[in-house]
Amino acid sequence: MELKRRKDDEVYDSCLRKCHDIWKGLEEFDRRHQRLSDSIQRVKELDIEIEQEHRAYNIVVGDVRQGLEKLKETNAETEQCLEEAKQHQDAWGRQLKATGLIMEAESKQTDELRRQNDETEQAIDQIQQSIITCKQFAKEIVRRDNAHREHQRHLRREARRISEGRRNQ
Repeated sequence: MELKRRKDDEVYDSCLRKCHDIWKGLEEFDRRHQRLSDSIQRVKELDIEIEQEHRAYNIVVGDVRQGLEKLKETNAETEQCLEEAKQHQDAWGRQLKATGLIMEAESKQTDELRRQNDETEQAIDQIQQSIITCKQFAKEIVRRDNAHREHQRHLRREARRISEGRRNQ
């Protein structure tokens, strides 16, 4: 009996060890299962994040496409503005050239008017000199005329005196 008991104890110990090993294996399985569950959960979370980032990426791509379309429109408008600016600049250049020609013509006209003005001033100076000369001649004529009249009066008085002297004789 003792032997049987020992044998039973050994079987029991062996069973306990096997149970303990199985228990440890189950604990290890539970830990691995938990790590696997955690990893699966993390993969699901990452999958959700990737899906959200993919949606955000698609939104950004859509925004970029819209931005590119707007940029193309803006570029076309800029090209049109540049063309209009070039046309305006060309027109302004033509206007400047015309203004330059007008200024050149006005300058020539001004020079001609100055020349004519100088000639007119010279003519006026000559006329004024002629007027001064004429006034001097007129004064001389008046002086001679006055002297002639005075001489005539003197002669008439002399003639009257002689005539009266003859009458009195």
